[in-house]
Amino acid sequence: MNKKLALAIIAVLIIIVGAGLYLSFFRTENTETTKADALNDQRYSTEPTGLDLIQKALNAGKIDLDTALIYKVKFLFNDPTLPKEYFTENTPFEDSGAFTEIQENWDKLSEETKETLKPYFLRPDNPESYISKIMNGDIKASKTSFFEIVGRAEAYDRPISYKTDTGLNTSDGKIKVWYPEKKETINGREQITKLYYGTSKKIVANLNADQAYAQFVGLLGRVPPSDGNLGADGKTDIYVVPTNYALLNIGGASAGVNVPDNGNGKSSFILLRENLDDRNLKTTTVHELFHSFQRAFECSITRNNLWWIEGTATWSEDFIYPKENTEQGYVANFIPKPESSLNKSGDNFEYGAYVFPFYLSKTYDRGIITKIFEGCAGNGNPLDSADRIIDGGFKKNWKEFTLWNYNRKPILYYKNADQSKTFPNNSSESGANTENNFIAGLGESSYTVKELAPLTSQVLTFSIVDDQGDGEVRRVSFKSLKNFTGKTDKAAIKAIVYPKSGEPYFEDWTDKESRSFCLDKRNEDFEKVVLIFSNADIKNKIGAADIKVKTATSCFEISQGETMKIKPIFAVNPGYVGTLRYQAEGSLNKDSVPANAKYQYLGKWKVNVNYLEQFPPQRLYGISASAVDLAYDHVLEFDLSADSVLKDGTFEIKTAKGDFKTPGWEIRNEISGQSVNVPQNATNWDVAQKGVITEMTENGAKITLPDFVLYNSGGYRDLPHSIVLEIKK
Repeated sequence: MNKKLALAIIAVLIIIVGAGLYLSFFRTENTETTKADALNDQRYSTEPTGLDLIQKALNAGKIDLDTALIYKVKFLFNDPTLPKEYFTENTPFEDSGAFTEIQENWDKLSEETKETLKPYFLRPDNPESYISKIMNGDIKASKTSFFEIVGRAEAYDRPISYKTDTGLNTSDGKIKVWYPEKKETINGREQITKLYYGTSKKIVANLNADQAYAQFVGLLGRVPPSDGNLGADGKTDIYVVPTNYALLNIGGASAGVNVPDNGNGKSSFILLRENLDDRNLKTTTVHELFHSFQRAFECSITRNNLWWIEGTATWSEDFIYPKENTEQGYVANFIPKPESSLNKSGDNFEYGAYVFPFYLSKTYDRGIITKIFEGCAGNGNPLDSADRIIDGGFKKNWKEFTLWNYNRKPILYYKNADQSKTFPNNSSESGANTENNFIAGLGESSYTVKELAPLTSQVLTFSIVDDQGDGEVRRVSFKSLKNFTGKTDKAAIKAIVYPKSGEPYFEDWTDKESRSFCLDKRNEDFEKVVLIFSNADIKNKIGAADIKVKTATSCFEISQGETMKIKPIFAVNPGYVGTLRYQAEGSLNKDSVPANAKYQYLGKWKVNVNYLEQFPPQRLYGISASAVDLAYDHVLEFDLSADSVLKDGTFEIKTAKGDFKTPGWEIRNEISGQSVNVPQNATNWDVAQKGVITEMTENGAKITLPDFVLYNSGGYRDLPHSIVLEIKK
């Protein structure tokens, strides 16, 4: 082969390949392929992007805020002037909050920065917009290969523009879909070719079929803010743009974006990538359209509010297309992360937060979404609005929502509410904030609930391990639950119980001090208990707390508490009352029940009683009395296997310990100056007394205690009733 022939062949190859690349870059109505560039899993990727690298540089002080925001926009628009160290092939689904950051910080930006950003926020039909300039070669794209240069060189010779009079309108006249035209001269004749016309027609057909605009108006009662003369006709504008530019990096996952006019406007326009597959074209369109409607409300466009801004836009995909399920790809970024506050952003967490408006719309109705948007009027905070608007606020709903997020049998609320019945199996139990615990042997152990940030939760699981196989543990008691829930009324506990036989079930333990399981009972002999600890406070954390798990050889126990009003005999003020509060916890001693016992609780018992009397200060007619707290901690021991129990129901009670604690107490005659003092920690008076057992059945009995058995300091006050302890199985 001679040199001339070789050069000719190379030239032909260059032309052929260049033409192919050119056609692939600017597809026309005739060459537009039906084989779409599906987003598949890339839409949901959390791999670092150039935005992350830019943010890292900002955090490290290498660049300032103005520079960081300029770089972020350059990255999103694939601007070749972006420093190479910030370019990545991986791109976010939308703008990843960059536009939100710009709006949030607009007043802080320099005029020079605003001027630099201006072309990116101009609509593509404006010749001064970045998109128009890059498409027409005024800005040279990076040159990555020889053949790419050939393809783009031809493109630069042909003016590309979006014409005001050539867009496609939806049948209701509310939305205009813009496509670019390419003007070229072929064989001496001028020819105009429509680019991405097929995609534009699909968008219009989809909007006509799904009636998304009308549905959003019906839902929200608002229309997108007017763009005035922008777009020429007042319609909501969608621009179909090339894959290579405008948030659409080659090989990247960016699909579209809602762009605020001029960078800080209430009105906006939409950019959609021209090669989306049919499924993602539908749902991305309605997602970005919903953003336009959001701007009609006063919910602040800030990073802290992305959970609501992106969450509801992602929810709208399910609202319009309940069986396409593009929103479900974000579930894995949210549900297994209960340790993250609801209003966190990053790693697609704000998109996964769509499950909260989904929960609200299914628990109440879809109108609750509108009410929360409307509630932003005033301070612009959707978190505050939700807390006010939802029935019972987060206090009532957060524990239910965190239960939904368990998302395993029997808690299948998402699947039941999902029209497609394909809701993912991700569970809060599979996240990093779950701790799996194993109960083994007899005794009492403590387990720590971590510090919980606002609107978070933690999952603790408990399983029984019987290493000896002797079934010695017959009762498991979860105790000191108030150590957590007593910290704040925003703390809650939900429990899911998996019995060894029978169906799993759930309980609310928020108001419980303890919960015991008798392993002799079919529905309580559990394989696993799952506890969900949640913090419904929108601002404050809940500190770490320890709960306890106690095991015993008998199912019978005494576990009860009570608060009652008491009238002291020494009262100075008429109608004066104090408060008595006690908590009793008792268990059978191991192997103390005789083989021939009539009932399996008739053995030796030890009962811990924590007892507190509180009296406020008094003053009347020159007589004053100080406030006083009288605390008694007793251990009562008694033997129910004694002959007297079955004979006359009585038995001896011994006080093994009787700690008496008081800060001191004084009654003073202010006229005479005389006073009577009860010194601090006065010696208590404990003697053996009798108890009375009644209502004996195989499942338990009642024990009445003479009131002075517990404190023995005399008859200085009247109780509304005797203390009765119950033995329960």
